[in-house]
Amino acid sequence: MAAGSGVRSVDEVRRLQPGWWEAACLDTDDGHVHQPEVDAVNGMMEAIEEFPGWTVEVREGMPKYGFEMCGHRWLCGLDDCLRQIGSGMAYPSMAGRCGDVPGVVFASALGRAELLRRWAEGEATADLPLGERYAQWLGEPTPDKAEAARTLAELVSLGKGRSTEEWAYSLRDREMGPVLRTLIDDGLLHDLPSSWCGFRFVERMDGMARAIGGDTSELPDARRGCNTQLSLVHREDPCRYEITRGYLWGLHAALCGRDEAWLIEAKPSCAPAARHALRSVAPCPTPPDLACWLIASMLVATKLWCQTTLSRTSAEEIPAHWEDLPDVREATA
Repeated sequence: MAAGSGVRSVDEVRRLQPGWWEAACLDTDDGHVHQPEVDAVNGMMEAIEEFPGWTVEVREGMPKYGFEMCGHRWLCGLDDCLRQIGSGMAYPSMAGRCGDVPGVVFASALGRAELLRRWAEGEATADLPLGERYAQWLGEPTPDKAEAARTLAELVSLGKGRSTEEWAYSLRDREMGPVLRTLIDDGLLHDLPSSWCGFRFVERMDGMARAIGGDTSELPDARRGCNTQLSLVHREDPCRYEITRGYLWGLHAALCGRDEAWLIEAKPSCAPAARHALRSVAPCPTPPDLACWLIASMLVATKLWCQTTLSRTSAEEIPAHWEDLPDVREATA
């Protein structure tokens, strides 16, 4: 949507606010958001008389439930948001959203499903990627193990969707061997069809394959779906957090009027990503108050998912510098 298309009143935008601040670390028993930085960003709206339609669409597309740090293309989604702010244009993006499953994930998962099917049928797997590794994990076939492997393969081959979820839930009521029953009782199989968009989908499959072979050491991690898998980011995909943290400091610099030299000196561990964010949003073609509101909104909406990740991770496993996050109130006071 081109810049300048339509105008929204302050009252209209205020009605949209609650939906913009939906994130795991803000969940409370009474449903009320208790977060000073959220209040600070909302307070910035008092100085804005009207909102061009594109700014509302860009704000609508920022991180919240449904666009979470656990998505495969989380960083691509953030890049889309930064570009929209800087260009003054809103455009649809699925990157990092629930339901966004890149082709490489489908290919990897379906390849593993074929491995499981072949192994269960006693066919050779050495010609397929990961064939030898899976054969080692699964060990010698038994009827119980083959039943579990066949079921997991079928479930993954069906793909994601409501009908697959219903089929997965129906498995609980049928007679089965102890190996498959372990995966059913753990909730692993019926959760899988809705978990394709999580960044650990294929790793969860691997954990289940190992469990079929008798090694259940990976099952605790395989149980972590949706944003609970963020507890494993520090170990399995630290760049996801490191780059996000850099983006936060770049947005903070934009709000404070600081340049790339300051980022290099003050935040060397994340300066490259921070400089990218600063360059991306700097051209924002709106009045200063409106530009600051958009940038501050992006900073806090994104930071909430860093805070969610920290809250999901054991304190002793959090790298010290990960907790060095900007506070939007320092830039907007």
